[in-house]
Amino acid sequence: MIHVCSLATLVLETERVRPAHVISLVDPDFEFSAPPGVDPARHLTLRFHDIALPLPGYVAPRAEDIERLLAFGAACDGDTPTLIHCHAGISRSPAAAFIIMCQHNVGREEDAAQLLRRHGRHVRPNRRMVELADGLLGRGGRLSQALRAMPPPAPTLYPQPIALPAKL
Repeated sequence: MIHVCSLATLVLETERVRPAHVISLVDPDFEFSAPPGVDPARHLTLRFHDIALPLPGYVAPRAEDIERLLAFGAACDGDTPTLIHCHAGISRSPAAAFIIMCQHNVGREEDAAQLLRRHGRHVRPNRRMVELADGLLGRGGRLSQALRAMPPPAPTLYPQPIALPAKL
């Protein structure tokens, strides 16, 4: 399973899920280390802001970031739990979960997007991350198209953690 949460629920989710792999998507200047009990060799930290378009003074997701995510995501096959978090659990971490789901389920991008919406009514996956993954995976726009076909998100003040299968 792929578990998605916010920074506020990270320690509780780490204790509850006992993940084999952890992916942290945080702002570039944010002081952060692996959650307690997580093997540093199984922890990936990606540092960029939650933006879809370049903005002066901000770091947008880059192809190199998504290449690292995909390389790490290859080991996240669903046999062991993976925990992905960002600051709010709304944009970067759901995008990473969607990308990994699509990585393991070629041709099922729309199914992955609809499952993500069913389990995370509040999520707004970072479109820049998804566009980059679309190109790197050679999917010809199918990831981005599936994302656009998702129903609109429901607003929430306190995003709840979600769990998704890595393999559909």
